[in-house]
Amino acid sequence: MIDKQDIENFISEKEQLEGDFQSSGGQTENVALMVEISKKNEEKDKAQERFTSESAAQKSTLQSIAENKRDIENSKEEEIRQFAEKCQAELQLKWEAYSQQML
Repeated sequence: MIDKQDIENFISEKEQLEGDFQSSGGQTENVALMVEISKKNEEKDKAQERFTSESAAQKSTLQSIAENKRDIENSKEEEIRQFAEKCQAELQLKWEAYSQQML
């Protein structure tokens, strides 16, 4: 898993290489540093793409979990409501039966 620290490390390494290249006077014979800078840029870009992709996947998973939680909560609330109505109806019947016996 890629995190922001990994991306920051890639950027830091790239900046260090660019600094080394600049301190050498930016001479084109220092091709090895230029190639290394290019590789670090590619690594950074790939890491940012993976980070973005993983972040989107995690966000999607969290949204799915939240939706499932809401569905379960709604289902349980409905069960509780139905049970309360059933209990209230039974209580009403028993109250009516008791009232009839007391008359």
